[in-house]
Amino acid sequence: SEAQGWLWLHARLAADGVPMRVRVGGGEWQALPATQKSKDGELLAGLWAQARLQQLAADRRGNREAMQRLSQQFGLVGPDTSLIVLETLEDYLRYAIRPSGTLRAEYDARFAVQVSDRAAADRQRLDEVAARWKERQQWWNR
Repeated sequence: SEAQGWLWLHARLAADGVPMRVRVGGGEWQALPATQKSKDGELLAGLWAQARLQQLAADRRGNREAMQRLSQQFGLVGPDTSLIVLETLEDYLRYAIRPSGTLRAEYDARFAVQVSDRAAADRQRLDEVAARWKERQQWWNR
């Protein structure tokens, strides 16, 4: 932050290892080394998400849902989110949190089965309630 004397600069570099030149507040131009290389854009995406979360926090009430979605998507801790340690695929399925990396494909397949099973159970329950209601109507109309 400006008060702490820090400047965060997020940029896409033209090529690996090429330093950037910056000038702050009309001062001298300074060369900044390219120190952190992003793998598949994950670092840059995470930095962008953190900066965006800070922007949204200016209106926490109005942006609550957007902040929660962003925090969940990028694994960030925000005012309305917390950390949870998930070690196995079953943990991810239990809490309906989509994992990244190698577990994602298997999670998607098993989660789809869970959703389908839940929908079938809901339909069966509704059919049972409708059948009982029909029995009650018939009893009442005797």
